[in-house]
Amino acid sequence: YLTPLWFVRDLFIIGIFSPIIVFLCKKYPKIFISVLSCMFVFNSYLTFMYLGGWLCVYFFSLGIFTQLKEIDLIKKNRILDSILITFSVLCLFCSIYNHSLVSKASSNILILCLLLILFRYASRLVAKYGCNKLFERLSESSFFVYALHCITIFHLSFLQICLWSTRRILCADTYELGLVISYFITPFICYGVCYTVYWILKRKIPTIVNIVSGNR
Repeated sequence: YLTPLWFVRDLFIIGIFSPIIVFLCKKYPKIFISVLSCMFVFNSYLTFMYLGGWLCVYFFSLGIFTQLKEIDLIKKNRILDSILITFSVLCLFCSIYNHSLVSKASSNILILCLLLILFRYASRLVAKYGCNKLFERLSESSFFVYALHCITIFHLSFLQICLWSTRRILCADTYELGLVISYFITPFICYGVCYTVYWILKRKIPTIVNIVSGNR
């Protein structure tokens, strides 16, 4: 039950290998990122290292690459927004109705597209409305939720019951679209549970919560 410490493990390993990653991003940026992207898209995981599915290496490298190349991922660009949304819709349908390699690749491309869309629109919301009380309350719990969510998903049986019940209600065994909807409901339930735990602990033992969350 050391699941919440997975990110610490990844940070330690990334810290050790960061000079190599920075060197590759500077010396062979296109080749290095292209190889990692292909491995990510086609599920070629480095199981002998098992760095949380090695995804930390990929996304850490992407971050270094965009920083070194001064690529602004959140700069307003309607063409890029349209491309990301179009790709997301196409990849969603491909991942639902195709159970081949195309389906797996589409699912992973969808993850990248949705992450970019999330970052871009979240930054615009903050820029437009400022950091109000709602944003502050949600953001201050983000690291705690980030560390706790694995326990909520994998070790608490009532979440599995919620997932099972939504699948039954939506007839997910018969209709694949119901399975997809049920899949997207799960993180909202997970976040709700984690945020409730954070809110209760924050009221009862705020000092300990601040220490556990790194006072972020």
